[in-house]
Amino acid sequence: MGRFISYILLHLLIVCADTEGSTNGEKTGSKPTIYETVDSVVSCSVCQMLVGMVHAAAKSNLPLFLAELQFVAICKFVQNSEVCKGIFDTFIPHVLPAFKQVQIGPEEICSMLIEECPQITIPSHEWTVKLPNVSKSLPQKRHTFQKSSKPIKVLQINDIHLDLEYAVGSVSNCGEPHCCRNFSTESIFATKIPAGRWGDYRCDIPLETLEYFLESIAKQHPDIAYIMWLGDIVPRDIWRQTKLRQIVPHRRGISVLKRIFPNMLILPTIGNHDTAPDGCYPPPWVSDPKFSISWLSKKLVKFWMDWIPSSQKRNVLHGAYYSIHPRPGLRVLSLNTNYCHCRNWWLYINSIDPAEQLEWLVNELHKAEISGERVHIIGHMPPGDKDCLRVWSRNYYDIVTRYENIITAQFFGHTHTDGFQVFYDSKNHSRPVNVAYIGSSVTPSDNVNPSYRIYYFDGGDSGSSWKVMDYETWTLDLDKANRNPQHSPEVFKLYSAKEAYGLENLDPTEWSNLIYRMQEDPELFEKFYRNHFTDSPMRETYDARDKMRLLCELKSAKSRVGYL
Repeated sequence: MGRFISYILLHLLIVCADTEGSTNGEKTGSKPTIYETVDSVVSCSVCQMLVGMVHAAAKSNLPLFLAELQFVAICKFVQNSEVCKGIFDTFIPHVLPAFKQVQIGPEEICSMLIEECPQITIPSHEWTVKLPNVSKSLPQKRHTFQKSSKPIKVLQINDIHLDLEYAVGSVSNCGEPHCCRNFSTESIFATKIPAGRWGDYRCDIPLETLEYFLESIAKQHPDIAYIMWLGDIVPRDIWRQTKLRQIVPHRRGISVLKRIFPNMLILPTIGNHDTAPDGCYPPPWVSDPKFSISWLSKKLVKFWMDWIPSSQKRNVLHGAYYSIHPRPGLRVLSLNTNYCHCRNWWLYINSIDPAEQLEWLVNELHKAEISGERVHIIGHMPPGDKDCLRVWSRNYYDIVTRYENIITAQFFGHTHTDGFQVFYDSKNHSRPVNVAYIGSSVTPSDNVNPSYRIYYFDGGDSGSSWKVMDYETWTLDLDKANRNPQHSPEVFKLYSAKEAYGLENLDPTEWSNLIYRMQEDPELFEKFYRNHFTDSPMRETYDARDKMRLLCELKSAKSRVGYL
């Protein structure tokens, strides 16, 4: 029985796969992570069995030292002892106490945890954010851009994943889930591939490359108005996470940003990897010092205080979200999407609007509507991502539909790939109402080239619409850079949206039509697919099923409900 429980503990941690950046799973060509290997074979019935055993272990107060002994013994069949012990020390002290308090069973938990399970209704986790009993504002007339209109340039960067321990020449195809360190071990199944000077498609970004990349942005775009920095600044060695190990790269990354972009307004969000353990951002009602997230929220106030208004300090401390006016007539709302993350274990106790964030979002949107402002929403994880809890995603979707006339754009990261998601009217599924823009990552891990986006907003005149006029994705050819390590690599424009996809404008209808055009036009889809992986040579071929899945993901901005 003890050995079986340890087997359960191992698989529970990896059943909700950390597949961000792997849109096509095994098709991306990346080495399967410790998560992906198991996620590909764990069925819903197995999930229910495993969760049932962990639930029983939590309720029976299984001593941690006994659980650790058993866990590591079994875990060593798939990973080395250091990784196994690190996973246990990082995750289990949160998983077991949380599961000790849950009031739902394995069937319900697995329905929330993995998309393979039927999405059943769980009464205690069903909730609806109250919307004001006020009619929508009048639809905004389409803005006509004159040649004299000066757009506002804004930079989006996300998923930096700075690895301060990256070592040139170390093993990039190691035996651990994360490589390119001096202590990374060579795999007994493959010949060593040394980590290149400028980075590796299997690893997170080294400091030298990050600094060069950001300096290139500053030189090529000296006229950007502000920066949207959308989370995940720390490396993804999740089995080594501690509070201190999260803070050090966070502080270093911010110091680099401030040095290269002095006096620049930066709008930050919190990512799932910025917490410890990964994805776990306990709601405010988790007040026990052993589990409370106050250690991080207090740091966020210090890290972000140069950029956000002092009036928002309470919101950051409460839930890591805030409101800001970067320009007259524009309100930007920054969300903490960890409150919908399936690996936020405390949400299985109570997932009803964590930290009252969506209630706050509605209030902010209502104020913006009354004052005639336009709104941009920023966050780390797209609410349509499979990692987002279904009910939270549904509530967010309904909010966007209600305020479609003042929310002119949404911006997210997390997937590590370049894309978008379209929102449709909740009542008329054929009418597109909004778009979530999803930027690729700065880190090359998950087989993409480092990239960023430059947006052009209609914000240069009084009464501007603050719509996205166009955007450009810029990148660095990592493969070419490592073939010429003594030369500075070129950072270049990969594509502009309007030109590449033949868009008349960037309204929701145009993006929706693009999905259907790509379905019928193989060459157009191939162009999108190359851009999706930032023209990385590591991208693999796709079949008809892969193509349809990707197109469906673009069309569904609501998590785990099928496709319109």
